[in-house]
Amino acid sequence: MQKILIVDDDSTLRAALTRYLKDRGFIVRNAASGIEGLESFNQDPPDLIVSDVVMPEMNGFELCTKVRDTGPGQLVPFIFLSGRCDLEDRIQGHSIGADDYLVKPFHPRELIAKIEAQLARALRIHSEIEKALKRKAPQQLANVDRPPLPLTPAEEKVFWEVIQGFTNKKIGDRLFISPRTVQTHLSNILSKLALENRSQLIRYAFENGYQPPHSSNQISNGRGTTQKSAGSTAPNTTESAANQASENVNTKAEDQTPSKTTRQRRSTASAQSKRKRRS
Repeated sequence: MQKILIVDDDSTLRAALTRYLKDRGFIVRNAASGIEGLESFNQDPPDLIVSDVVMPEMNGFELCTKVRDTGPGQLVPFIFLSGRCDLEDRIQGHSIGADDYLVKPFHPRELIAKIEAQLARALRIHSEIEKALKRKAPQQLANVDRPPLPLTPAEEKVFWEVIQGFTNKKIGDRLFISPRTVQTHLSNILSKLALENRSQLIRYAFENGYQPPHSSNQISNGRGTTQKSAGSTAPNTTESAANQASENVNTKAEDQTPSKTTRQRRSTASAQSKRKRRS
């Protein structure tokens, strides 16, 4: 059975939705605020989230952003259910990563239709990813000769961020552009690649072996550190070798130089020999 998390500060609406969804075979959990919803999600990620926008402590937009910033939450369907019907609110909801936006008042049958459609799409995405994993190993994908992306430099930067699962807001923060600009680039990317949404874009990238490029700065820094380390140890090694050679020379010289005791013994033996000759 599929699990649905309902996040809304209206207890009457939560109770009605819970009863309605349970009657249709879903497992339902409730949360009265964004903070409670995030805690419930972290404890046991659901298959889909239905959330209000205006709530105390943490609103629905913040909840969606935090869910999308987690690994398990990147592909979990998220539906806003709100009385805020302004165009800007709906655009903001989609821009931060929501999959759908339903305005109150609504008919329960429409909500059920949207829930079932999002769950079916999520199932198709997971199924396609599993098939792609069986067809191609990641090592093989890295060596595939791929044609260059038909994107502008700015669009290509957004492309690499999107396929890593970042939300528009997160991408904007990383690239120092607004979420609206990110959405514009994403729309152009989807149009050029003949795709419909970011989920299809992630699948497209995976199936065709596109992987985010490694940072050249990190590589060069690593090499620079290695070279610097090698350069710093070379003088010490040379100095140690010179010191060792000097010690060897000194030791050899000392070995070749008679000690004081030896010289005294030789002098005594010479004096005794002279006395015997005289006598």
